[in-house]
Amino acid sequence: MIKNNLFTQLKNGRKLSMQIMKRKLGLVPPRIPLRIDLNVTKDCNLSCRHCYASLESVKHTKDPSFSQIKDVIDDVYAHGCRWFRLVGGEPLLRGDIGEIAKYARKKGMFVEISTNGLLVKKRIKELKEIDAVCVSLDGSKETNDFLRGKGTYEKIIEGLETGVKSGLKMRLHCVLTSHTISSLKHMVDISKKYDVNMNFGEIAGGNDWEGEYKDIAEDELIQFYDEYEKYKRAGVRISNSFKTIRYARNWRWKDKITLYEDGKYLNDFQDSFKVIPCKLGRLYAFIDVDGGMYPCTKLWKHGINYYENGFDKAWEQLGSLNCLSCREMSSPELSLILSGNVGALLNGILRFA
Repeated sequence: MIKNNLFTQLKNGRKLSMQIMKRKLGLVPPRIPLRIDLNVTKDCNLSCRHCYASLESVKHTKDPSFSQIKDVIDDVYAHGCRWFRLVGGEPLLRGDIGEIAKYARKKGMFVEISTNGLLVKKRIKELKEIDAVCVSLDGSKETNDFLRGKGTYEKIIEGLETGVKSGLKMRLHCVLTSHTISSLKHMVDISKKYDVNMNFGEIAGGNDWEGEYKDIAEDELIQFYDEYEKYKRAGVRISNSFKTIRYARNWRWKDKITLYEDGKYLNDFQDSFKVIPCKLGRLYAFIDVDGGMYPCTKLWKHGINYYENGFDKAWEQLGSLNCLSCREMSSPELSLILSGNVGALLNGILRFA
């Protein structure tokens, strides 16, 4: 079972890489959904303070059926998707999550899941149908339990241990906030202890995500990125590439998180700072449980309904975005990978896939 899944993982990872390179070489249309994140359930067994998902807005919406999800998989695959990510809510609450993953993998897509880790121990069989498992852990016991709920740290670590022992491809994701910025060494120690990849991603959701970002002093943020890069240079299994770590570290527009194409300030630092154009909404999209198609967590609810309007119309709507780039690591990282940047793609194969 595990050997077969490893073979499938390598095969589908190769198909994903080939699709990215085919787009770069002009062998497929320039704007296709290389990666799709699908919210398979609105239900969650946690209520995290910094959650980007507006689950309250879909609380009266039924979760898509297995049949509907298969149709989505068929549709997005036909439009070019080769990287399919299962999100929520908590996707492991679905009893058919293994069947969903198996169906997508048989289509030839690389399948990833994002989970809070609490149900990993109970869902090992289903998780063996998935190529990569991303587990959320927000730093130390103190910071994680403040953000995710009392007692969750031990449960997440237990899930991580079980996954590693079962041969799953595990990665830890920590949201970079004013609370977790002091937990870098702790996350590094956990990564070393369990020999798993890890990464930080700047906060981009929740009730006060901008406040959480602005609460971090600039010199403290710079120090974090410098230490983060040093750990990666020392061989720590950090998923973020050097390029995106430095991108966030050297960001010139200190009072702006996002750049827009019509912003006059774009010319301020063009000679000293090369902007990484965002590909979210251009080569990537998120489909919510009610069918809303969005470009990223910062633009939640900015889009039209895929289930009601069809993929082509919903995808076309995202083409009118005027945002250019953000000061964070996750969006530029994904943009570089999907654009076929060789360094980012190799780093992604080693540290994300």
